[in-house]
Amino acid sequence: MKKLRKIITLVFIFTLAFLLFSVNTVDAALVNLKKANGDNMLYSHDGTPVLINEPFERYDREFRGTWVTPLVGNFPSFQNEVQYKQAFTSLLDNLEVHNYNAIIFHVRIMNDALYETDLNPKSRFYQNNTGFDAIPWMVEESHKRGIEFHAWMNPYRVTNSFTGDYSTLNGANIPANPASDPNKLLIVGGSVILNPGVPAVREFLNNTVAEFIQKYDVDAIHLMIIFILMV
Repeated sequence: MKKLRKIITLVFIFTLAFLLFSVNTVDAALVNLKKANGDNMLYSHDGTPVLINEPFERYDREFRGTWVTPLVGNFPSFQNEVQYKQAFTSLLDNLEVHNYNAIIFHVRIMNDALYETDLNPKSRFYQNNTGFDAIPWMVEESHKRGIEFHAWMNPYRVTNSFTGDYSTLNGANIPANPASDPNKLLIVGGSVILNPGVPAVREFLNNTVAEFIQKYDVDAIHLMIIFILMV
């Protein structure tokens, strides 16, 4: 029995040694990720440089996307057509130089719209619209570079900063649309959301998505749903 254990132990040791020494290892150093203009890419929360392995292996077939939203400042709010195009072109330059193939852009943030619509109010991040509907141009510019354009929608969120109760919802600063009356809303912590249990809300959101994909040649719709329930 002891002899058998010794043989098993030796086989295990030789097998482990073989695996360790047969693997091709590549010494990788961390280097700064660069923007298209040569500047360092920085994390938005603390300004420290983004680091990647060097060499960095890229693959031909994989999803390489990034989420972009004016809500947290990684894309500027709309001021005018020239400013908006410059900002998006710069974004595409950086995505292209790092071989991204998809952008997931926030088009519905809080019961509103960053696009032309008959159903939802215009987002506060896109209020200074001068007749320029950005989405067709953004889709076209993305596709020119082989980058898919995905539309990111928050279906239920209305506001993140509500301090009242149901009796004060009528006076709240809530973007108005067919699904936003107080009888169709829920208060969750400090947030107000459209009530997904109300059939009219679900129908309205279905119409919202249908309207968008009928108007714009996007490659996908992303619905982000986050609920924090306080029990």
